[in-house]
Amino acid sequence: MAIKTTNGLMKHLRDHGIDINGSTEKRQLRNLGYYHLYKGYRFYRVSANRLPFTDFEKIHRTYEYDIELKNLLYRWTIFLETAFKNVILQSTIEFIKSDKIRDFYDNALESGPTLPANAKQKEKKDATSSKLGEIRFLQNKILESYNHKNPIIQHHYDQSDQVPIWGLFEILMFGDLGQLTRCLKLDLRKKISQEIGLNLQNDKEARMLEHYIFLIKDLRNAIAHDNVVYDGRFIQNTKAKGLRNDCITYLENKTSIKGINFNTIEDILILVCYLLKLLGVQKRQIKSLVNSYISLTKDFIADMNDPAITSKQIRSDTLSKANKILAFL
Repeated sequence: MAIKTTNGLMKHLRDHGIDINGSTEKRQLRNLGYYHLYKGYRFYRVSANRLPFTDFEKIHRTYEYDIELKNLLYRWTIFLETAFKNVILQSTIEFIKSDKIRDFYDNALESGPTLPANAKQKEKKDATSSKLGEIRFLQNKILESYNHKNPIIQHHYDQSDQVPIWGLFEILMFGDLGQLTRCLKLDLRKKISQEIGLNLQNDKEARMLEHYIFLIKDLRNAIAHDNVVYDGRFIQNTKAKGLRNDCITYLENKTSIKGINFNTIEDILILVCYLLKLLGVQKRQIKSLVNSYISLTKDFIADMNDPAITSKQIRSDTLSKANKILAFL
């Protein structure tokens, strides 16, 4: 296939029914890229759901809406990552009564012998395998950080041959934190969930928190890597369907908002707002987040002025769900 210049790409788009002309749109295509902009935003969620674009300006406006949502949500995904990390860290130190990483491995992580006596043999083997795998992962994480001269890791290993737990938590990514939470002892998982404010009545195994962490992690990573956010395609499917359904039911009951499925950006917004409320963020700040989301979405629909496109991009219950968040708050 012949390599196309920017002018060639513009002609290619026109040949495929997209009106694109002039220096401004040429610059937008050059800066944002044919593959990132056009191929990324020409469909909704999956490539089979092509949007009926005929005007490059509307493709670009969709991109701008997506960027506006990323800017709006980024601050709060970072806040949630920091808050979860520190609540889990402090709860763990209090639980094991130590800040030593070896004590953490011995006393915080679940294994076969720490499970109830009536646990099945396979469950015990799986728990021990998960513990050993987690320790190996964390040790490799420390080794990588030491070799890359991370000042915290390097200082403590050069001085005492052991990093404190807080030093380990400083190098964990958001996804790492979710995986670590999954491997903690049941009593510690319960302690952390209760500290955050989650009701354990319908979460006897204290598993909801890890699922919520992974959902917020998906959003944070999509924002950080400039992936499409507005249509929810960044949300990863989970093998734990039973847990996912329990998390949905729990959130619906707590917020009185029905129809949550964790496939859309507004559902993730509901989760973000609920978690921010649990963590004690001021109500006015959370309401400001929701009102900004509503305003951005209304402006986008008005600017597009094309129901044939926006009816496929914005779900019919999107704004009503957002207003229900305000009622919940």
